[in-house]
Amino acid sequence: MLQINLKRKQGNKSVVFGVLSIPKYGFKCVTMEMAPATSDMMYKHSCGIPEGNYTLTPGFSQGYPMFPLFEKKPLGFAVKPKFNLTDMHYNSLPTGDIAIGKAVDGDFALQGSGALNLAFADIFKHFFAENPGEIVVITIYKSKNFVYTEMSYQDVLLEDANRNFIEDDFDDEEQTELEDNNDGQ
Repeated sequence: MLQINLKRKQGNKSVVFGVLSIPKYGFKCVTMEMAPATSDMMYKHSCGIPEGNYTLTPGFSQGYPMFPLFEKKPLGFAVKPKFNLTDMHYNSLPTGDIAIGKAVDGDFALQGSGALNLAFADIFKHFFAENPGEIVVITIYKSKNFVYTEMSYQDVLLEDANRNFIEDDFDDEEQTELEDNNDGQ
């Protein structure tokens, strides 16, 4: 059996960051997922998969053969979650997917790495080829020291939009005052 651990370490209303490790191979990387559902919704949209144990099987994904795929889709999800090597920003990450990268990049993104992606894919290519039928399990859990921030991606966008709206308004007022002053001369 190959054991994979995903420890969620910090998050907010929109996204959760963690560390994925494969102890047998000494592999570690940073992960990003949508935040898990906070209520018992029947259909899961815009949320990460629940904590627990999941079986992975070999398949073709992300351009790699023998890539780890979730064997079953969690209850309420439209599709099976997958490891995502390309979507490094929260707003492009599909529901349930686990993005992997080399470092956290701000509050809502990861830094990607081609070398890291290749190393991740190679581990499973070799493991599945050398151990046909062997079970691969990922355990997803929250760190004892999990840090939660009461913020969301939508809050940040709204704050930015309000700031730009106010700044645009000041520009218009200044322009009107300049025009009025020039008309009076």
